[in-house]
Amino acid sequence: MTIKGPLQSVLAGALLAAVSTASAQNFTWFGETADGNWLAGMKVESVGHGRRGYDDAANVGLLFGYEFSRPIGFEGTSSIEFELTDSFDKGDVADDSLFGVGGDWQSENIALYFTYRTPGNVYFKAKIGALRSDVTTSLDGSPSVKEQDTSFSYGAGLGLKLGAAGNFNVELEVVGSSGDNDLNMISVGGIYKFQ
Repeated sequence: MTIKGPLQSVLAGALLAAVSTASAQNFTWFGETADGNWLAGMKVESVGHGRRGYDDAANVGLLFGYEFSRPIGFEGTSSIEFELTDSFDKGDVADDSLFGVGGDWQSENIALYFTYRTPGNVYFKAKIGALRSDVTTSLDGSPSVKEQDTSFSYGAGLGLKLGAAGNFNVELEVVGSSGDNDLNMISVGGIYKFQ
């Protein structure tokens, strides 16, 4: 994956913030203490576009987050998670697409979610948040067209806690969005919880 331009700046800023705040002794959220653990992970996802003639693209991504130690709703956990994904395998655009000519497409996505996970070694997860997507379509014999969209996003999935301390999770999830780009993702990934 090659990260360019604004995504590179956002990733560098997120890494710097995570390192500096993880080392702070009395970290607060809006002036209130909220004990918890930092999260980091990776995922691979199949990205579908609702537009006719667009085959799925494949993205790889990074996740950074903070899981609050205070239980909520049926003794589950909540977290704030930032995701950054980019295409490593472009999707095909068929000749019978909306444009009437073939080509390929890719997407760069930045998202921020509030996530809930139920208790247990096998657990259910749900998340809601915002997704900013940049979809680039390259048609045969034409310049690339870039479409940007920020939309409401939602998802659900299943997870499995691994390791003696239960601090490594493997998750399978489905995510949708309500915006003009009409993206939906199916992903598998791993998350490490720093304890």
